[in-house]
Amino acid sequence: MKKGFLINPETQSITEHSIGENFEEINTAIGSRCFCIGTYLPKEDAIFIDDEGLLTDEPKQFFRIDDSIISNTNPGPLCGRGLVLGADDEGDSVDAKVTLKKLNEAVRWMTEEEVGPIDLGFTVISFDDPKAFDAMLFGNNNGKEKQ
Repeated sequence: MKKGFLINPETQSITEHSIGENFEEINTAIGSRCFCIGTYLPKEDAIFIDDEGLLTDEPKQFFRIDDSIISNTNPGPLCGRGLVLGADDEGDSVDAKVTLKKLNEAVRWMTEEEVGPIDLGFTVISFDDPKAFDAMLFGNNNGKEKQ
């Protein structure tokens, strides 16, 4: 069993949660059909969320990770429940390395009103101009990754 943490914005709670080897257990834990990674945390931890969470007509609950407490790749709001797990060198799920205490310090609960309107659109970007594509990915930094 892999030990992680279930972040539940509906009950505003973070609890220890274990899953086995079947990836479908992630869907069961977060109440989804299809999951994705909402944000990466230090030490190869990640938060799995419902990939279709914003597409439902149900009322939505959100949380975010305060970047000043735990650095992460997406400081924006995440919709629905999240499951924190770690990863090994092969990309397989393992025990989360972050502590429950640190998560409790970093998680911020948000309402739909606080989040505001959500744009579910997308932008088509051409790959014809590599410099423009690099600038879009890395900012105006001559194709070098942001520090």
